[in-house]
Formats: sequence, C-alpha cells, structure tokens
Amino acid sequence: MNIQFKWSNANYLEAGKQAEFEEAIREDINLESDDRAKPCHTGDLLVELGVAGPLLNKVVGNVKCNCGTSYLIIDGTVNQNISYSRV
Repeated sequence: MNIQFKWSNANYLEAGKQAEFEEAIREDINLESDDRAKPCHTGDLLVELGVAGPLLNKVVGNVKCNCGTSYLIIDGTVNQNISYSRV
C-alpha cells in the first residue's frame, strides 16, 4: 500500500522529525491488524498532517482512502505519541 503525506500549513516539523513521524504513521497503518485502520477501498492512501498548539508541539491530521473519504483522525505530539480514532 502506497502512503503519501501532505503537510497542510506553514507550520511543519523540521525535516528529520517530519520523516520520523511519517515513518511511525506508515508503520502503524501497515501493521494495524484490526478493521478500524482499513480504508473503504484498496489503493493509495493520503495522510494530511499539520502542526498545531501554542508551542507547535501537537501534530493533527487525517488519513484518506483513495476515494477521498477520511476514515482515521490522527492526534499526536512531536515525540511520536500518536493516537488514531475512526471517523
């Protein structure tokens, strides 16, 4: 499964942290065995991310199926404490 990442605003993590965060999400999505992390269609996924919070230490976003439907909400910190919830 191909996973593309898009950082949605002017605030983003430094290059090394950004790559680490993307890799953590990629591993989580590929290793998730239950149905809540499965998209509604097979194919590529788009992960849209942004940095938020007064200290710019929170990463939020969503995972979209190739049909455009958002199916997972991402909430995490720059330290890669990432949680996912089904839309």
